[in-house]
Amino acid sequence: MRLQNGFADVVKRHDLGDLYSEEDYAKFIANVAAQFSLRPTYPSIDPPPALADVSDAAATYAIQCANARIAGSLQLAEQEFASEFQKLVSHFVEMMGFDENGNPRRFQEATLNNLNEFFARFRRFDIGSSPALNAAVDEAAAALSDTTHSDLENSERLRGVVGRELGRVSQQLSRLVVESDVERAFELD
Repeated sequence: MRLQNGFADVVKRHDLGDLYSEEDYAKFIANVAAQFSLRPTYPSIDPPPALADVSDAAATYAIQCANARIAGSLQLAEQEFASEFQKLVSHFVEMMGFDENGNPRRFQEATLNNLNEFFARFRRFDIGSSPALNAAVDEAAAALSDTTHSDLENSERLRGVVGRELGRVSQQLSRLVVESDVERAFELD
């Protein structure tokens, strides 16, 4: 990462010449950091001991609030997974189609790798709160199992089969993402 940052500085110096000033970037970064500071919160599952001494109802309420925050965090994570997955699948389906001349679109191996990496990451986190999302991931993973980039590049028939299967997954994901957006809108009210 340090090498990338150092290279970016060299490019900035080259592009801006005499106008380059390290101080300008330091001020900008400090300003952005001040405006967008991220502070993770880790809700306690256990109520403070003193709260239980005051009232059992208050302790129960504190536990319910903590559980609601955790459930909300899981729901947000699930929505982000669904949104990212929809983008990856939609792009993949587009690449399985044909260009304006009727030729199969050329796609990078990274397009397939990105989906496979998503499957691994999704399984590693295993949120498991959405059967519909789990089913869509399983269906897409099954459609791509043991399929390589060269298999897809060399077989129009395989491209068609995989494209149709992932097209169905994409439609399911579209409905899932829209439903979660609607639910989120009602939560804001």
